[in-house]
Amino acid sequence: MEVLNKIILKKTVNYSIEDFYDIYDVIVTLEDFESPTKNQFICRFCGSNNPKHFRSISHVVPEFTGNRSVKYYEECDSCNNLFSRYERALSIFGGIKHSLSGVKGKKYPKHIDRENKFRTFSSSTGRHIIQEEESPKGITVENGELIIKSKTLKFKPRYVQKALVKIGLSLMPKEELSKFDKTLQWLANPNDTFTIKKHPMFILIHNFFDQPRTKPVAILVRRKINYNCPEYSLLLFFGFFSFQIFIPFNKNDENLNFDNINLPLNNFVVMGDSKREIGFDHFYMDKLEDTRFIDVFRTKKFK
Repeated sequence: MEVLNKIILKKTVNYSIEDFYDIYDVIVTLEDFESPTKNQFICRFCGSNNPKHFRSISHVVPEFTGNRSVKYYEECDSCNNLFSRYERALSIFGGIKHSLSGVKGKKYPKHIDRENKFRTFSSSTGRHIIQEEESPKGITVENGELIIKSKTLKFKPRYVQKALVKIGLSLMPKEELSKFDKTLQWLANPNDTFTIKKHPMFILIHNFFDQPRTKPVAILVRRKINYNCPEYSLLLFFGFFSFQIFIPFNKNDENLNFDNINLPLNNFVVMGDSKREIGFDHFYMDKLEDTRFIDVFRTKKFK
């Protein structure tokens, strides 16, 4: 096992990558996922079975990631409306990179920086910067590299985590859902009291790709050996981003030693398709207060 990093707080988190597929099996991917149609009017999140409450079109993975085809038939309108709040937080977390990824959902996303007076967006013809001033703050060129810095809109980090967990539970085999009663309660409560501050189950692993994906890839994996790590993990790739999370509140994880937990990381998440050296960011997504951060986009090729 190659140990990459340790977080020493109240608990110790050990990251490793060499043994990921020795520990986890792929259960389902977005590519081979088929939403059951025979249970079309039973919501797997709240149990609603009123056909009149299933008028919205739901997606396993949010439409803004480029998923315009994989629909979902086990999510009622009420849950769909709630989850859209979480998905908006995930979209905002993408910051300026999302606007320049070329990914089209219902439409191409835009990023507006009112403070520095510029906006960025993608279209069918490429990436674009519209400047109100000749040299706006936040846009510089250094050694032939274009660097754009801009604050994100406000978002709640916990909502980002909930958006990703919702994807994981959407892909989850139905016979496994009984393990996740508390997870479903957590999802149903935007201002829940379940989240534990600085707990390893609320860590988001995040990396940035050089080349964007215009269609998302989602993979749900399950632990196959006796090992001190969470049973389920979700991998999500879209645009410039790769994400990995672990599904919290699983009954099968209650006996784990969280004071010295192991978090196996997927090779592709932490290295990307270029097989470059390992590098990733990790964030505790337990915070419910509104947050902003300065996002940075770099490129040597920009038109």
